[in-house]
Amino acid sequence: MFNEKFHARKTTVLFLSLGIIGFTMGLFCHGSYIIAAIGMGLVAVGFSYQVGMTPVIPAEVFGQKEYSILYSYISMAVSIAGIFFTPGLGLIYDTFHSYNIGIIICIFCWVIGAVFILFSLKKGGVLLKNTRN
Repeated sequence: MFNEKFHARKTTVLFLSLGIIGFTMGLFCHGSYIIAAIGMGLVAVGFSYQVGMTPVIPAEVFGQKEYSILYSYISMAVSIAGIFFTPGLGLIYDTFHSYNIGIIICIFCWVIGAVFILFSLKKGGVLLKNTRN
């Protein structure tokens, strides 16, 4: 719905920004469950958009021929990252007695992801057309 109304670039910037803001709120939520809940809600909204865009980007940028191969690599990479980052976050907490370093890593990764997504969309010409057409 948002892609059709605002195009892929604006929608990507909006939802990834919401996720980044949500993670940033995590840095300032000490003692406030309300801030933590709002922040994680924003992360969930941003993440759900990323999951929704994952099938769209390879199909639009590279075409249907390479879609299944690229989508399987992307899905596998996300799973592997989760496998390593979850215990890594525990190690970060044990080392620094804070989740802040892990949150900063997440923010950095989301920014890098946003850059790659926008570059991919631009490379595929998706940014210049309405996704309904």
